[in-house]
Amino acid sequence: MNGTARLVFIIALWFCAPAQAKPLSPEQVPEPLKPWVDWVLQDNREAVCPFIYNSYEQKHCSWPSQLNLDFSANHGRFTSAWQVYLDSWIILPGDSRHWPVNVTVNNKTALVLNRNGSPAIQLDAGYYQIQGEFFWDQPPDNLSLPANTGLIGLVLNGKAISTPALKDGQLWLKASDTGQNGLNKVENTLDLQVFRKLIDEVPTQVLTRLELNVSGEQRETTLAMPMLAGFIPMHITSPLPARLEPDGSLLVQIRPGRWAIEVLARAPQDLPELTLGQIPSWPESEIWSFEARPALRIAEIEQAEAIDPSQTAMPEDWKQLPAYRINPGQALRFKVIRRGDPEPEPNQLSLTRRLWLDFNGGGYTVNDHINGRMNRGWRLNAQASAKLGRATLNGDNQLITREAQTGLEGVEVRQGHIDLDADSRQEHSISTLSATGWQQNFNSVNAELFLPPGWRLLAVSGVDNLPDSWLARWTLLDLFLVLIAALAAGRLWHAQWGALVLVTLGLIWHEPDSPQLVWLNILAATALITVLPEGKFLKAALIYRRVCGVALILIAVPFFIGQIRQALYPQLENPWQTITPPVYQPQASAALEMEEAPAVMQDNVSSLAEMKKSAPATLRSTAAQKPNLDQHDPNAKVQTGPGLPQWQWTSVQLAWNGSVDSGQNLHLFYSPPWLTAWLNLIRVLLICALALLMFGGPERFKRLPKLSLPGVAGWLLLPLLWLPPESGFADIPDQALLDQLRERLQAPPDCLPSCADSPQMQLTIDSQLLDIRLQINTQQTVAVPLPANYGQWLPAQVFVDGQPALGLMRQGNELWLNLAAGPHQVILRGAVPAPGKFDLPLPFKPHRFTYQSSSWQITGALENGQVEDQLQFIRQNTSQSVNTNTLEPGQLPPFFSIDRHLQLGLNWEVTTRIQRLTPPGTAVSLSVPLLPGEAVTSAGIRVKDGLVQISMAGQDSFFQWQSSLEKTGKIDLTATHTQQWVEIWRADLTPIWHLETSGLAMMHPADPSHWQPEWRPWPGEQVTLLITRPEAVSGQP
Repeated sequence: MNGTARLVFIIALWFCAPAQAKPLSPEQVPEPLKPWVDWVLQDNREAVCPFIYNSYEQKHCSWPSQLNLDFSANHGRFTSAWQVYLDSWIILPGDSRHWPVNVTVNNKTALVLNRNGSPAIQLDAGYYQIQGEFFWDQPPDNLSLPANTGLIGLVLNGKAISTPALKDGQLWLKASDTGQNGLNKVENTLDLQVFRKLIDEVPTQVLTRLELNVSGEQRETTLAMPMLAGFIPMHITSPLPARLEPDGSLLVQIRPGRWAIEVLARAPQDLPELTLGQIPSWPESEIWSFEARPALRIAEIEQAEAIDPSQTAMPEDWKQLPAYRINPGQALRFKVIRRGDPEPEPNQLSLTRRLWLDFNGGGYTVNDHINGRMNRGWRLNAQASAKLGRATLNGDNQLITREAQTGLEGVEVRQGHIDLDADSRQEHSISTLSATGWQQNFNSVNAELFLPPGWRLLAVSGVDNLPDSWLARWTLLDLFLVLIAALAAGRLWHAQWGALVLVTLGLIWHEPDSPQLVWLNILAATALITVLPEGKFLKAALIYRRVCGVALILIAVPFFIGQIRQALYPQLENPWQTITPPVYQPQASAALEMEEAPAVMQDNVSSLAEMKKSAPATLRSTAAQKPNLDQHDPNAKVQTGPGLPQWQWTSVQLAWNGSVDSGQNLHLFYSPPWLTAWLNLIRVLLICALALLMFGGPERFKRLPKLSLPGVAGWLLLPLLWLPPESGFADIPDQALLDQLRERLQAPPDCLPSCADSPQMQLTIDSQLLDIRLQINTQQTVAVPLPANYGQWLPAQVFVDGQPALGLMRQGNELWLNLAAGPHQVILRGAVPAPGKFDLPLPFKPHRFTYQSSSWQITGALENGQVEDQLQFIRQNTSQSVNTNTLEPGQLPPFFSIDRHLQLGLNWEVTTRIQRLTPPGTAVSLSVPLLPGEAVTSAGIRVKDGLVQISMAGQDSFFQWQSSLEKTGKIDLTATHTQQWVEIWRADLTPIWHLETSGLAMMHPADPSHWQPEWRPWPGEQVTLLITRPEAVSGQP
């Protein structure tokens, strides 16, 4: 395939389909590319498998039907059917202790292998009937089943079990779990262990875990102290029927086995200690663990015996917490070290400075870059000597304001991790400068000082490193050589000439290209001439001095030229550097640069746009309703600053070791341009005078040219970079074309985000049977969730279009059905649960719901055939219950959290969220007081006498409203005295406001990336917010 043909196919493949085309089928692929279809799809073999109806990425390639089990005293048999779309490993019932034998697939012997401890067979795509047997001396207590087993039909000793007990992937076959009577009678025993986890929240919570080891008959028992005295129950988790009695005891229907019951309770008030009561028939001791909330408070445990949690039988996730042994009558006392975070840790900040000295020496233009983590203060103030001109925080321009109390200029900070860039002017004395320029201590400080032409840095103090100043360049060797030269000249001629040598060498020694060591050679030759007798050695010394004189001329003449030129034109000191203003390109050029931006940026923008389009409507609507705290005051003018110089002439690095406080100063000693010019001329005169001295008069020397060898070979290699392209593989499509073909073949179907729908659902329930009939339409072969739950109700039979369902899979507690494309009638039928109350989730809601019930109250059905996400069934006539001695769980006192979120921007608003903390089921009415100055703006909210009247149905767990808040300099927050809820206060302020608080200390921030004060008060506690608006600093002219 040549380049032209390839281009034609790319254009045809790209432009012949619309932007949102259906997936490209292999038959629609152009002929030249059809041989490559299998190649591009080899890494996506799951494309043939059914996918979740609303998620194309989730596919399942093997689907079981109902698993039928028939067990007797010494023998067991299982049968199941599997629809396999892609060669897969199929897990069979059993494990290493009970291995299936005589396994057949479609009546042919199957090869069963051990796969991660489970029996498994490998099957290619197709439909299979699998059978197998078990042999044992006596029936096992439990048997492992595949995790994705859908429905289970169990026959035990010839009797059908309507509700098999399936727990943690195990089918329990004990007589106690199946309701059958055992052959051997055993003694009724109960072994109880009690573990309690203290959760240091507001309110204090105690999670009690009761571990029961039961043998004997099924019976009722009372556990006397599932909660500590005075605590209020919040939640009960029990695999056994259980109910809290009015006296606080727990009535449980127990049966043989090991069971764990958890009871979560709360304290009605802040308790300084917790006491374990003395109750008969209770364990001799309990194990308590303490889960601290350091963000809320720091507390220590007193008067308790600490033990090693790893040596106890408490749950594994509790063993990470400190544990204590508590005996009846013993108290565990809290020693509160601090509440909240009144003294946050110091800020962890680093500062990088760039300072440009003005050409006239009138001050500095400073650019500061601050990064690190803010933990306290939440405002960065510059020192009084600095005039802030511009500040950006994390890329956003910030309004510079003046703090009312101190009069200092600065910016408000709301992010914990900051990246601040600020420009300022320092127009006071240039010899004394603050090391930081901010009213803030820094962990590390580095600075770079830029000097304009003509300025020289003589010395620096107040820094830890040795910056490149005139004084810092001097070493001991330099001093030694200069002093030796001066002493030698004094001995050879006169002390005054020695002083001349000392001054001359001191001024020129560290000047670039200045004559240095040549003076020592001339002095050495002159000294030898004065002492050597006539002869060869004297002649050699004379010749050597003349050579040194020539060298001096060769070095000194260029040095003279440079010194005089720099004295007249300081900007010619570094001819390779230029001082030019920044070039601002016109808008057309900027637009051109935008068009030439890297493709990856355009891809990112496109990806973000697609993500926004594909986001769920609920998320988009929530985002649209969220108050915009980042809005800007139209009357506020953000300062643009003095503008940073673009030149970098002479650079001096300044550094400090360790932390630097705000009071540390930097002392700089400069040579201004006029002094530098005079020193340049003086150096020329001094060198001339010193040369005349050493040679007894002016002499003329020819200047020898200095030769250099420039490199000239690199550019010769450039023509070799253009090589002709290879054409030997022109018939193979390039990778871009193959990638595009793969994307078209693997594109998700256009029916997404929902390739299935349910027009109607009919439900019929009586005292014995629950029957559900669904109409389901599918556009593709997909998996849909059924209205069933392993913890609530599970059908015994599932029919699709009048035939038993061929694809049923369990995922978690949900039951999924595999359906081919087209309309279907699905029937679910099974016995009602024994308890008089159960829930039925509807993960796949129908458009219309109808029901018939004679003995059940159904909650969740709405008007006009609408239905909620879950149905609740409560038996009305308990006399018709299948198992009348089953305990009904009692109603727990409802408890809520009220989260008040103050959003203080240009507009002050409050979002109040009420969250139910106890299980749903009890309707409740609340009267929630408004804040001072609060006015409800949400529609449909009833307010009376400053109280929001709320009525929450039993199934409601969340309620919210929006309010406006009057702008005032002081907001008093007081927690209501009530046992119905606990309050949470949060404040979110834009940088135009400054906040000071008093009263209850705020919590340690959970998210260090954003400062949002939060309080968790007990009833009656108060917080006062003092809010001011700092005055904006006027911009520089």
